[in-house]
Amino acid sequence: MKNLLTATLASVALAFSPSVMAADMVDAKNPKKIADLIDQWADDVQIKKDDKGDPLITFKYMDVNQIVAFYGCKQNKNCKSLQFISPWKNDGKQTLQTANRWNQSKRFVRMYLDKDNDVMMEMDVDLEVAVPTEYLRTVMKTWQVSLLAFAVDGAEK
Repeated sequence: MKNLLTATLASVALAFSPSVMAADMVDAKNPKKIADLIDQWADDVQIKKDDKGDPLITFKYMDVNQIVAFYGCKQNKNCKSLQFISPWKNDGKQTLQTANRWNQSKRFVRMYLDKDNDVMMEMDVDLEVAVPTEYLRTVMKTWQVSLLAFAVDGAEK
């Protein structure tokens, strides 16, 4: 019985050890891991730097250039959050009213018109603390579904 208890405690300790838990976790401090996740569903994924030197991931999804910007970085590392950004050419159907309707009916992805009257879609993700990788995959699916909904219906639905 003592050996069984010792083995059980050792298994639990191993399961919750930092090295085992870290393998399935992701935060904004690891642009490469985030880029690798994006690469599973997008094209032309590249890690770059923005004008401040902070990480920036560019990619294509549904033939639209996309960006993941990193925020809250200290000395261009140890970032705290992400912002998914998707610019769309306005076909003339999107107005402030349709953007407002989108924002009233959608919870996670917001839309606005930029200075050129083109559509901008954004989604913020707080990753100051590590989250399970599967959670970030779910967040990315929310982004994908929202972009698909916009591509099919615009901001009307």
